[in-house]
Amino acid sequence: VETLRLTGASTITLGTNAASAGIVNVITGNGATSITNSNGVTLNVNAAALANNIALTLVGSAARVVTGLIGNVTASSLTGALTVTTGDATDNGIAITTGSAATSITASGAGDVVTVNATTLAQNTALTLAGSAAGTVTGLVGNIAAGSLTGALTVTTGNAVDNGISITTGSAATSITASGTSDV
Repeated sequence: VETLRLTGASTITLGTNAASAGIVNVITGNGATSITNSNGVTLNVNAAALANNIALTLVGSAARVVTGLIGNVTASSLTGALTVTTGDATDNGIAITTGSAATSITASGAGDVVTVNATTLAQNTALTLAGSAAGTVTGLVGNIAAGSLTGALTVTTGNAVDNGISITTGSAATSITASGTSDV
């Protein structure tokens, strides 16, 4: 098991050679970071050094597990599963754009609001939300499982082609605005 440590802004592509070398961990620097990985190996990304409002861009088909995030994630070109555990953002804002596969976000930063753009999330695909931070989700045509969420939840749906979106809420206030023409 090998770890790749980045500094500052970085753009990396991990292929079969990275998998053969055993690289399964990446530690970001404090600048914008782009990671492309389609080698079939789950990649663990420690984003604790990434600054507030700085983008971590994830591309490819390999699953990603991101920890310590106080910056933002752009994963609209990610087809592998995405798991994110946030840190405590000093500006109280974290933005995450999902990929098309199952996504899990745990956020418990004091006063944090996690804004999730779920436009790319596939229909009937789970977006799991947990923790005490408030969550705002837009463009949802997948499903939400937020039974472990204790922060407020605001959801605006997209138009699901199959006309069905399932939302399990947490224990705090929840607001849902349905935008689909025939969704139930």
